Formats: sequence, C-alpha cells, structure tokens
Amino acid sequence: MGRIKAFLIGVSDYSSIGATNLPFCQTDLINVNKALRKGIHLDEKDIFQMGITNNGHVSSVDFIHALELFLVNLQKDDIFIFYFSGHGTSGDIHNIVFSDGLLNTQDIINKISESFAKSKVLFIDCCYSGNFRVDGAKNTNLEESIESFQGRGYAVLSGSNAIEPSYGGSNGSIFTNVLCDGLTNKTLVKKGEVSLYDLQLWVKRLLEIHTLNNPATPQHAIYRANIGGTIHFKISEYIPYEKVNIYFENEDYIIKSLEPVHHGPKKRYSAKILLKKPFSDTEIANVSTKIQKKLLFSDVYNNKIQEERYKGYPSDIIWIYFAFNNTDISQGNYYCKTTWVNDNQDKASWCSLEGANKLLINDVHIEFYPQYKIISNFISDNTRDNDEVRYKVKEIRYQMITYAEAIISLFNEYQNKTISEDELFARVTPYSSVLDRLFFESNDLPFSDETVSGWVQANISLFSTIHDFTLFYNEKFRNNRDSSNRKLVMQSTVLRYYEDLKNLKELEQ
Repeated sequence: MGRIKAFLIGVSDYSSIGATNLPFCQTDLINVNKALRKGIHLDEKDIFQMGITNNGHVSSVDFIHALELFLVNLQKDDIFIFYFSGHGTSGDIHNIVFSDGLLNTQDIINKISESFAKSKVLFIDCCYSGNFRVDGAKNTNLEESIESFQGRGYAVLSGSNAIEPSYGGSNGSIFTNVLCDGLTNKTLVKKGEVSLYDLQLWVKRLLEIHTLNNPATPQHAIYRANIGGTIHFKISEYIPYEKVNIYFENEDYIIKSLEPVHHGPKKRYSAKILLKKPFSDTEIANVSTKIQKKLLFSDVYNNKIQEERYKGYPSDIIWIYFAFNNTDISQGNYYCKTTWVNDNQDKASWCSLEGANKLLINDVHIEFYPQYKIISNFISDNTRDNDEVRYKVKEIRYQMITYAEAIISLFNEYQNKTISEDELFARVTPYSSVLDRLFFESNDLPFSDETVSGWVQANISLFSTIHDFTLFYNEKFRNNRDSSNRKLVMQSTVLRYYEDLKNLKELEQ
C-alpha cells in the first residue's frame, strides 16, 4: 500500500528580482499543511515544504534540487501531491516565478508526470496558472487490470484560468482557502474516501460563487487530467455493512441466496433455490411451504437502517424462485416462482390467478415459466469457457474505457470554458455510434458459469454507464435537455463511472 506524499512551495520574497512580495504565500503553506494533515491525514514526515523560513525566499536552483531528490524517492504505489503558491507570468508560455527568476510551468508538470509514483496531483495557485496542457486522455489496453488503470497518471488543478490573475490577502489566497476547505470538508467523504473529481468540482463551484459575489476579483479554476478514472484519498476507516448470507442444503434442494427487497413497511425477501431432482407441482408447493417457514424470521438486510427497522419481525412477503442448475440461477432463468404473503397483505392482488401458467396448490401460489427449458438449453448451448468470456469482456472494456476517458477530457474542457457547448457536441457525437456498437456487443456476450458471471455483470454495469455518456452531448438528443441539466446529469454519470471502476477494482482484487 502506497503513501500520500506532499511537496509544498510558497514563494513570498521577490525583492531580489523587483517583483511584489507576497507574504500571504507563507500563510498558504501553513493552511495547506494543516489541511493535508487534518483532511487526508498525511503524516508530518511525508510533507516537505519550501518557503516557510527565510522570509519565504525560494531559489529556482534549490527548488529543482529538492524536487528531484523528492521524486526519486517516491514508490510506485504512492500518491504525490505538489502545491505551489507565488507569482506566475502571463503570455504564451507560463512560468512559475521563484525568488531568483522563472521556471517553465509545463516543464515542471512534465517532470512530475514522469515520476515513479502511480498518481500525481498538482495544485498551482498563481496568476494565469490555467495556461498549461496535459497529454490528452488516459488510454488503457486489453491486458491492463482495473487496479493498474485506476488512478494511474497525473492531474492538474490551477487556481485561475490562462488570462486571470489570482488573488489573495492576509488570510491567504482565495483558491488555496477554497482548496483547504474542500480537503477538510466531511460532506465530500464517501465510504471513507474523497475523490479528486469531487474535490475539483467543489473547488470550481466555490470559485464560481466567489466570482458571482466578487466580480472585481474573478477566478475560475482549471482542471485537466491524464489519469485512469480518478484518485481516491482515504480519509477514514470504512467498515461496510456486513450482509448476512443464507445457505442451506438438504437432499432435495439448496437455498442458494436470500435477497432483501424490503420496501416501506413491508419486510420482503426473494429466495433462489436449486432443486436437486424433478418435482411434481404439488411437491414444489410443499417444498415452498417448508422454505417459507424456514425463512419467515430471517434477518438479512442491505444496510443498518433496514436492520434497525425490520429486525425481529416476521416477513410480510417471500418470493421463492426455483431452478435446476446453477447457471440458470446466475442468469436469472427460473422454472417457477412461488409467492407467499401474510394475512395482512392483499392476497387477491399478490396471488392473482389471472393470466396463464398460474396455480394455487395447497394455498401456495405458483407461477410457471413455460420458456424455462428453451432458455436453459439456449444458455447451455451458448456457454463458453471462462477464459474466452473474460477475453471478450476485456476486449470491449478497454475500448469503451478509452472512449469514456476521451469524452470526460472534452467535458472537462467544456467545464473549463475553453470549448463551447456546440464544440463539445461536435466532438462527442461521432463517438456515439462506436459506443452504441460496443454496448450492443456487450449485451450479446456468451454465457459463463457462476464463478465469472458476477464479474461479467459488473463490467456490463460499467459499459451501461459509459453508454449513458452518449445521451447528453449527442446531436440526436440535443433538444431533450437544457444546458444546465445536461451538465448536471453528465457530472453525475461521470461520478457513477468512477464508482463502477472502483467497484470493479475491488472485485478483481
């Protein structure tokens, strides 16, 4: 497990080159140091800073020497954070200004991007700091795992765009104060972590609000990334709710799973049953009754809230699905379903006999699925070796992820206000037909056994999220939403994409 390591610079003393001194940059250093320790729990020994002593005098030579020494000691799983506060130059080429002169900002970004650490984040707080580039969107390949891809690369968040000054005062710089607020903001924590994507959205939004309220000192943060997915900073220990697994086996059947589908005041379960031998309709009704009694007081929940609400109460509704092999269960193909409801429910509605293939046997409502055998044979005929299925999934995945990252990169530029919405439409629309084709391919994959099916479904969930990108900045659907709504749903879908990647990473681990 890597560590988070930070390299912080605040240049306050510019007397030797005749530029205005910036005493508040020392305040910035103190604030960032404190935010990193308080917010994402960096150890003091993992923070290196220049500019807190010697009146904020930092020479370019000392900086380069210290940075190179710091970078060479990074480990491959580390997250490296770079922060700069000081002067920056305007013009075609942006430079960071040190106490004795200039260093090219792009050269510094490139040097850091090539370092050994898996994840690199740069926060640059100076005038005109949005004048930088990153090397396009992150690509992946057929063989790369999600664990390797997720978080690999670098990202830059600047305090202003390419034509704006950055502002500060005795309390520190505006951008840095907002950044520190985001780093320590507990509302951004999800499952014990803060994502870089959430952090930059927070910073950009607060600077937008600042600009609206203070039009004389406008600042617009710029975010660009060449990184797989996003970076997650661990904030606290997260102990997920431990869901109980129900498993029971006898000579007739196996209870494979019991899924809580509680809703409102009703405690409801869905049970999946593997039958070990053929049964008559009456025998299935009798088996269903035995299972219903066994499961009546089950305590299986999705979260603590459900547990506190339903624990100790008998079930209101239990659906029991029967199949004759594991592959059918993993693919959602069932021979029949029984429904049991208690006397407080509307039995006439839940146990209706309207329509075909429904029976009431010994007070057990059974619905048969006449296509079960046909579908079961189809699944059997189209089940392939697990390695073949994995290859086909990965073949689709690396292409869809590559397109997803390209679209997100373009969307970031739209949010940076460096391209218009019309240009975003023009550049994203051509991806739609390719993503349509890949998504349809993912829905026509061969079947696999139950040991792989969960992983396949997690990938298909990712593919579905990526395909949703085509619904927003696609000329075909332009009139379905206004600009504000499109932006919000795209942001939400990008966050879902990152969550899907994170879930897949954990599953593959």
